[in-house]
Amino acid sequence: MRFFIDIDGTITEEQRAKSWYRSKPRLDVIEKIQKLYNEGHEIILWSGNTNYAQKVAQDLEDKYGIKVVAAIGKPEVIVDNQQRRWGKRLHRRTILPCEFLEKEY
Repeated sequence: MRFFIDIDGTITEEQRAKSWYRSKPRLDVIEKIQKLYNEGHEIILWSGNTNYAQKVAQDLEDKYGIKVVAAIGKPEVIVDNQQRRWGKRLHRRTILPCEFLEKEY
């Protein structure tokens, strides 16, 4: 299975920008991620900024032995036929395939 895991407010106690460096890590969540990783699942970290996500991914590997498959920033545009399933912030970034075909980038 592939797990996309947010950083700030998910693996950290606080929901604020770059909280990996300013907040306590949620060890319960990190332990669960370790368990999933050890069982062979793929871990993908994401946050608002790709460089930040990559640095946190390196820290997770160095401190906890968790090697993530990818570390990415949240997408600016999501093309999906299931628009209503995304959370509030990502819902605004989600467009339907018909909109994607009509839009110029």
